Amino acid sequence: MGSGRNLDSKITQAWCMGKTGQNVLVAVVDDGVWSRHRDLKDAVNLDKSYDYQRNWAGSSDPGNLWSDNHGTSAAGIIAAAPNGVCGVGVAPGAKIAGIRLYGDNPTTDLMEANALTSSMYDVSIYSCSWGSARTGFDLKPLGARAAEALQRGATQGRGGRGSIYVFASGNGGSNGDSCAYDGFANSIYTIPISGVTADGEMMSSGEQCGAIMATTFTRDSSKDWTPNRIITPGTTGRSSCTSDFGETSAAAPLAAGIIALALEANPRLSARDVQHLIAETANNNFGRGNLWSWNAAGKKVSRAFGFGLLDAEKMVRYAEKWRSVPTLKSCEATLRNINRTIPGTVTLNLPSWKCSVNHVEHVQLYVLTKFTKRGFVKVNLRSPSRTESVMIPGRPNDQWSAYLELTVSSVQFWGERGTGWWEVVIDSLYPNQGHSGTVYDVKLVVYGTQQSPPRQTPSSVNSGCANQQQVTLPPATKPTVKPTQPPVTQLPVTSPSCSCKTLTNPSWGSNLKVQLQQGSEIYEIQCPQNIVSSDIMIDCQMKKKTYTVQGSSCGCDFSRWSYNGASWWVTVGGEKFLISCTISSPWTMVSYPCRGIRNSSPLIG
Repeated sequence: MGSGRNLDSKITQAWCMGKTGQNVLVAVVDDGVWSRHRDLKDAVNLDKSYDYQRNWAGSSDPGNLWSDNHGTSAAGIIAAAPNGVCGVGVAPGAKIAGIRLYGDNPTTDLMEANALTSSMYDVSIYSCSWGSARTGFDLKPLGARAAEALQRGATQGRGGRGSIYVFASGNGGSNGDSCAYDGFANSIYTIPISGVTADGEMMSSGEQCGAIMATTFTRDSSKDWTPNRIITPGTTGRSSCTSDFGETSAAAPLAAGIIALALEANPRLSARDVQHLIAETANNNFGRGNLWSWNAAGKKVSRAFGFGLLDAEKMVRYAEKWRSVPTLKSCEATLRNINRTIPGTVTLNLPSWKCSVNHVEHVQLYVLTKFTKRGFVKVNLRSPSRTESVMIPGRPNDQWSAYLELTVSSVQFWGERGTGWWEVVIDSLYPNQGHSGTVYDVKLVVYGTQQSPPRQTPSSVNSGCANQQQVTLPPATKPTVKPTQPPVTQLPVTSPSCSCKTLTNPSWGSNLKVQLQQGSEIYEIQCPQNIVSSDIMIDCQMKKKTYTVQGSSCGCDFSRWSYNGASWWVTVGGEKFLISCTISSPWTMVSYPCRGIRNSSPLIG
């Protein structure tokens, strides 16, 4: 993949070195992978696949082949066969484990944890094109079970070398969103990947945060008038293809495929070795200058692109001679019950006699504040070397609560010394409007090594196909397949926007009761009190109303809309609920049976 600015992921050069992802198993955690597609039928390993929607082992297929093609497209980017049907995968020699996490039933923390450790002793890479809803106000902390699963997989998976977790950084930039508010992106065990256009620019919907490690090429859907499309397998026929996949949903599996090439070159790489490999080899010579900065260790970093564009050839060459990085260490400093007025600055000290992190990798920051609106809080972190990273950028649309409790991370201090005074600068997104608040708790954790990481050198292999093992990969061809459309009763309905009013504020001991306005129709949804404390689906009821009532505003976003069902994400008091209702015919009944659950993670693409 190249660009007008001579940017290139150098995937073909890695192929010319004989690397196609052989002996690497990539788990695509998504809405299913259709194993019968001609591009994927030889790549999908059903023995390692699992459907967590139906609790079926040995199954990877989506629940609805007419609509659920997200995971199949992602799998195609990774390992589609070079057969001329749709496109060829980045690592056509790799195998795919289809892990179906998403479907009609909402996900839970336990489901996410199980999916992220499914066959973890055999899975090399987990490709995850999902995260928090990109609304500009959704806040999804990392669940306790999922957090433990990521740590366990990254340290014990893949025969003890650690499984690699690749996550999409998100497409909510046009809504003022940031991946700083996504718990999965801010785990030290994940590799958040952003997307860059073919001309080396940030996507119009791209999110920024200090946790992003790298970027890969993708399609910007706002520029569909350009010829830059990604051809991936579809689910409407065994030779069907689609050209509408893109954004960070496509960037993440492309990164997973490149990492698979590096793991074939050196299967002994640990999960942390892969992170260091990215920091060492990524291409940072592109993009507008104001998107980049230099830290005190001489690393060029970006909140939009991380360390830069993944370079497959360079990663393979460095992987072949890679020397393992030292053991991970951490230091922390905590201030509780500060009760200090903000805007202001909080300082934390990590003295050298107490902290042995001399070469920083990740830095995590926990803050608990009360402010005019939580979305108006902006937090920067300044290192002892005076490098500054925007940890919490603020979100204009996030006005659902005054309290902000968030753990964020940054890789922008990579290589710096961890000891000394760190400064947490808390300000307002609108500094001239007189907003104020209180900071209660702050916790800083610095991860890194005591010894210097070894100096790495690339192999001297000439990657020219004329002098190396020739890898025969037929060119991808744009399909002419036109699948038969499903019956009209199966087609999704184009739905008007929804609005929401809160009739009760859900808390421990009270029920959820909201009013939704869907176009000209008005519905009242009521769920029992245990929806707040339960992590399983709860029976709810929706009734049709003819008038609106008084109530405070709440958030409303679509999950699904069809002739036989509808689902919404409803945000009330900082909590997110997924409500799914069965509809026997379009909006003619007085009441509808529904089911609801607290906290669910939508797909990104």
